[in-house]
Amino acid sequence: MKKVYYAGIDYHKNYSTVCILDADRSVVVEATVRSNTKENFATVFSRVGCAISVGF
Repeated sequence: MKKVYYAGIDYHKNYSTVCILDADRSVVVEATVRSNTKENFATVFSRVGCAISVGF
């Protein structure tokens, strides 16, 4: 069965806070992203260890 994760991002001008939860609502990753670049976000999301789909 495919694992499901949920991510919340509190986006600010110079940094963001990311929290990724699993389907049981357990925190998998909690991190601060300094200088909001796609590379920095990719580093945080790579900690989950699976493909990521993004939706707005």
